Amino acid sequence: MSKESKIEKLKKLLVLASGNANEAEAMAALAKAQEYAATYGLNIDNIKTEEGLKAARKGYGKSSSIFSGFGGNTDSRLQFAPVDALLWKDIARFCDVMIGVTKDSDGDNCIEYYGQEADVELAIYLRATIAKAMDFEWSVQEMLLDNEYRPNMQTSTRNMQAAMNKVFVLKHSFWQGMADRLRERMMFLHRQRTEAATEGSDSRALMVVKEKMLAERAKEDGFRSAVGARGQHHAVDSAMYATGHQRGGAVDLGRGVSAKSPLAIGRR
Repeated sequence: MSKESKIEKLKKLLVLASGNANEAEAMAALAKAQEYAATYGLNIDNIKTEEGLKAARKGYGKSSSIFSGFGGNTDSRLQFAPVDALLWKDIARFCDVMIGVTKDSDGDNCIEYYGQEADVELAIYLRATIAKAMDFEWSVQEMLLDNEYRPNMQTSTRNMQAAMNKVFVLKHSFWQGMADRLRERMMFLHRQRTEAATEGSDSRALMVVKEKMLAERAKEDGFRSAVGARGQHHAVDSAMYATGHQRGGAVDLGRGVSAKSPLAIGRR
């Protein structure tokens, strides 16, 4: 029997061991695989990693373009899509996807996610949920503003502009606070997930494989990851920032993306 035939037989034993719902049969298949590998001098860890690599290659692609603000400047993205201006890299990192920045036919800002299908679906869901929460929470906060920020027909043009500028500052300070709190939550949960996933040597190997495959498949498909640091938007109203930070901790992100890929991010 050739070495290639022996490797194929070992692979079949490993598949039987990992895909069997009967624990006793799975353990017996694994024991037989280990004995077979030892008999013929085969490296069972290398075979596992190779099989993980093949599985990881399946199901890669990018999302459709998602509108992210008019024109080509950061202020527009902050005004129309604060979730992208403030959390674009954080969502991608949390969901294990790449993010690209592109333009639509009108020259307006768009983003695209690239990665495994379930991860891309998660990123789209998470972005939409956070965007909706940021808009809703500010609409509630805006109703609580003092009348001095509500121009009327008797307000002079100069005073009206001053009021509008103040509202602009308050809104962006609020959004900055929300974004910082949501980022803290995502970072905390990402650390927990990574620590749990790297407890075993096999798990660590497959995580490295997944990261490597993401970069390789993106290159093969011509997907260019966006570069650059997160936009620096400094909150200038500390009270409104603190309110936004508090509301960011109350956003419920715990609903599932689908029956197959639930998202477990509750309030914290």
